[in-house]
Amino acid sequence: MDRLPAMTNILLLTGLLSVVLLVLYRRALPKPIPGIPYNVEATKTILGDIPALTRHLSGTKEVFPWMRFQNIKLNSPIIQLFIKPLSKPCVIITDYKETQDILTRRTKEFDRSPLFSDIFHGVMPNHHITMRSTDERFPANKKLIQGTMSPQFVNDVLAPQVYSATETLLEFWKVKSELAQGRPFDSRDDILETLLDTISVSTFGLSRSDGAISAQLAFLRDATGLRETIPTATTTPVEFSRAQRPPIIDAFITLTQSMVVCAESPIPRLHHWFLRQFPSMRRSKALKETMISQQLAWGLKRLSGKGAEQISTCVLDDIVRREIKMAEKEKRAPDCQSRAIFDELYGFVTGGVDTTGSTLMWAIKYLSENQDAQSRLRESLRDAFSTAAEQARKPTVQEITKTRIPYLEATMEEIFRMAVTIPSHVRTATEDAVVLGHVIPKGTDVFLSINGPGFTSPGFEIDEKKRSESCSSIRDDDRKQWELNDMNLFRPERWLVTDQNGNESVDHAAAPQMLFSLGPRSCFGKRLGQLNMRVLLVLLTWHFQFQPLPEELISDDGIEKFTRQPRLTFVRLAEAS
Repeated sequence: MDRLPAMTNILLLTGLLSVVLLVLYRRALPKPIPGIPYNVEATKTILGDIPALTRHLSGTKEVFPWMRFQNIKLNSPIIQLFIKPLSKPCVIITDYKETQDILTRRTKEFDRSPLFSDIFHGVMPNHHITMRSTDERFPANKKLIQGTMSPQFVNDVLAPQVYSATETLLEFWKVKSELAQGRPFDSRDDILETLLDTISVSTFGLSRSDGAISAQLAFLRDATGLRETIPTATTTPVEFSRAQRPPIIDAFITLTQSMVVCAESPIPRLHHWFLRQFPSMRRSKALKETMISQQLAWGLKRLSGKGAEQISTCVLDDIVRREIKMAEKEKRAPDCQSRAIFDELYGFVTGGVDTTGSTLMWAIKYLSENQDAQSRLRESLRDAFSTAAEQARKPTVQEITKTRIPYLEATMEEIFRMAVTIPSHVRTATEDAVVLGHVIPKGTDVFLSINGPGFTSPGFEIDEKKRSESCSSIRDDDRKQWELNDMNLFRPERWLVTDQNGNESVDHAAAPQMLFSLGPRSCFGKRLGQLNMRVLLVLLTWHFQFQPLPEELISDDGIEKFTRQPRLTFVRLAEAS
């Protein structure tokens, strides 16, 4: 009989524990923001939308295309998703006018998201991209780098370095195309290493002779028996062996790729902590730290005293010179080994390589698939650089940076619009804010999608009365021309306007393009990104014809054009006529 009370107590405790667990489980279920559309099935599990996202990632490896499809699925320009475990929902907005308004006119209501800090924390936690606009460190960081994106610095210091690295790529691809004899080859590593060579010299002042592409070119020229390994079929890609990269280039790739991976993770800070435990990450970080420390020490020694008035030869020089002057003004010793300087310098690697490389791969893809556009671009270049054409030479860096060529500008705008290598700009509501008639609670992450309806396809019908006063005041006289069925097509001509005298110019508001963002927190390296694309596009199109790829090498799943870079990165070259 004594067992009965004991069993009763156990049953009572078990029942109580079950009730508590059930209450806790229900409290942990996603809590939607009232009124904003969402996937109903996501609210029935504490994992929210993560299972559906995981299924998508198993095939595409990219988060943002899936997010874009949710707006289409729910048929709304504003939706909410539950993609962080046990966290509040994030809001996805895909509408050009609302995005423009939030980025430029509602900056007190929406600021830099903590997501950036989570993504970049493991490599450059003191970079200004990780900081809110109200962060007391933010103005000091911006002062350090404010001269590095001036038109004079970009054209006089950075442009020659970009040009020189591109010349080496030209030589490399001439050798490759001669050996390939019309067969395609993978271009991704070539483009990546070219951009890293540029950054190494223009940012840190490293030796140009130690570049990765120079090593690849020498290796390919010295390779023996290579012609015998070329496949017989002209549609089969050629797999070229590669030389070992310089250690610092490998370190840059390892560290930058770790941030790209974490940008697609629902728990980026924890994910990066896990990655940092690998020996390759530790070696890469140590090598990066040593290199920057040495270059800064040499820069300080070179520019101290009267040397502070010398002309900068790289970004590091300009930052050191600025720190010296700031220290003199504040009556303190220069601190050229500060974490802010380390991280701002490394920011040029992350900002100048991954997105630019992906954009250039998209450019090659679109020009390969649109031969008429490619031919017109080449003809425009021949006309603009007629002296170079007559002298059978390539345009100089000064000619490229100073000559305005409407069709080149239009082609670049269309590449930036279609490439969507930055699929979304992220902000956090700093207070309760109303968007399209819905209250977005303070602290909510808002993803401003630029690869969905309103950008690469016709936008949603929106009741103008639901827009904020600041949004309603934005002129959209030309918006109807964006709602055409050709928004998913590559057409540089959409950016051109012709005056009464037949002169062409570029209308930068002719279509929705927001790759570099807008407003006070727009991309700091915009001018560098545009410079890289301009020099590479001119010289590569001048020398090569990008030929269409064989059908078996072209993905037709309808998804790849909304990802950060083409699934297949092959290039098929012929010498331009």
